[in-house]
Amino acid sequence: MNQNAIQNKDSNTTSEDSTEEFVPLKGRLYQWVGDHWELVPPSEFSKVVISDAAMDAVKRVRGDVTRLLGERPDLSMVASAMLLAAVELSDVTERVRKHGARVFQPR
Repeated sequence: MNQNAIQNKDSNTTSEDSTEEFVPLKGRLYQWVGDHWELVPPSEFSKVVISDAAMDAVKRVRGDVTRLLGERPDLSMVASAMLLAAVELSDVTERVRKHGARVFQPR
C-alpha cells in the first residue's frame, strides 16, 4: 500500500491514483473534490423535519436515480438537489403558500 493510499484511508478520502478502492462510511456524506472524495463535516448539515409525504417523494426520486445510475445516493444529497431544483420554479412561493394552507386548514 502506498503512502498516498494510507493517508487517504485515514482521512476518508481517496484519489484515482490510489491503489485501494474507496469505501464510504455508512451514514456519511462525501463530495468529489478535484481527484478524490472528501467527507463533508456533519456541522455543515441542517436538520429539517419534513412530512412523511415529502420523505416518500425523496425516496421515490432516490429510487429513480438509483435505477438510472446503478448506485444508491444518500437521502440528504437527493433532498438537497430537490430543494435546489424547486427554487428554480417560477411559482415556488405560490406552491409553498398552497401547501401551508392545506397543512394548517381547520378540519
